[in-house]
Amino acid sequence: MGGDPEDAPQGYEMVVTVTNLNDSGAGSLRAALALTHPRIIRFAVSGTIELQSIIGPESGRVTVEGQTAPGGGICTKGFGWHINCDDVSIQHIRIRPGANANPSNNDGVFINQAARRVVLDHCSLSWAQDENLSIYGQDITIQWCIISEALANSGHPDGEHSKGAFTAYFADRVSFHHNLFAHNQDRNPYIKLGRSDIINNVLYNGGNPALCEPMDGDIQVNFIKNWQKSGVNTFYGKDDASMRLMHNFWPHTLQVYVEGNIGPLRPNDTLAENLAIYENEWLYLVGTRFPFIGSKPVTETDAVTAKTQVLENAGATLPKRDAVDARIVADVDAGTGTIIDDPAEVGGWPDLTAMTPDFLPSPAPGWNPAD
Repeated sequence: MGGDPEDAPQGYEMVVTVTNLNDSGAGSLRAALALTHPRIIRFAVSGTIELQSIIGPESGRVTVEGQTAPGGGICTKGFGWHINCDDVSIQHIRIRPGANANPSNNDGVFINQAARRVVLDHCSLSWAQDENLSIYGQDITIQWCIISEALANSGHPDGEHSKGAFTAYFADRVSFHHNLFAHNQDRNPYIKLGRSDIINNVLYNGGNPALCEPMDGDIQVNFIKNWQKSGVNTFYGKDDASMRLMHNFWPHTLQVYVEGNIGPLRPNDTLAENLAIYENEWLYLVGTRFPFIGSKPVTETDAVTAKTQVLENAGATLPKRDAVDARIVADVDAGTGTIIDDPAEVGGWPDLTAMTPDFLPSPAPGWNPAD
């Protein structure tokens, strides 16, 4: 499809095809994201894009379809993504920054306070120096993602800083469902304010479990049917709660509903629901589930079934799950793996161009920024 996307009829979504792995310029992912018209971004190339700076959409109504790439799919390296606009969907993309010269701001994905209606679907977020995922926006859905191996001692000014995901400052109406959190020291996830659903997630080898602490505002959380397993870095090991609830005299309310969570303190569903939480934190539990906050209801299962589904389907699985995610998933059942300081400890970035896909997608038609 040729022509200028700005000439398209109002409300029309232009299909844009990424044709190279360059950091910028014609045919690049950065050029496609910089367009201001509503757009669907597809890929005619596979491999790792080595970014020279932070990347992200500059205007909203954009869908990034990493599943359309041939070969082994798409990964970005060097810097993370910032999302500062509305109506963004990112699917089947691997975001693995590694270390750079600005470790205190080197997130995997940073969703700014101005962002609304953002979905990360089947993405793989790992190897960030700050957070793998920071959420400041509203109406955010994180689903079927792998959030793993946030770097521990990699130059962050705070020292050890292996952090999975958190909500802070202006965040509200955030849904985490069917994600795998693995090998992150903290923030698995960490809720600091707002309304959140945490449903059917898998947590393995977190140094610490999920945490709710109302530092920035009132909290209402549904923590439902999540599955947790300790690993070599888990601080409390066999005595680890599924979630910690901390108030620390903040001037805000903390209310959490728990149901059907499986972990070291509650290994099966015959036990009381509140046993997933430390006894001295039961005062923050409520007996009635909060209304669902997402755009559509989550299809829930029991925690054990969710564990199987997440290990089979989470992360950038199309066009093919890569060696990094395959290793992370295998760690959960085998009880192997550890928190890392450097991607080189686990083999670094695989060559996605050399992989044979599980299927061969049709060529992605569309307007090319090189036209």
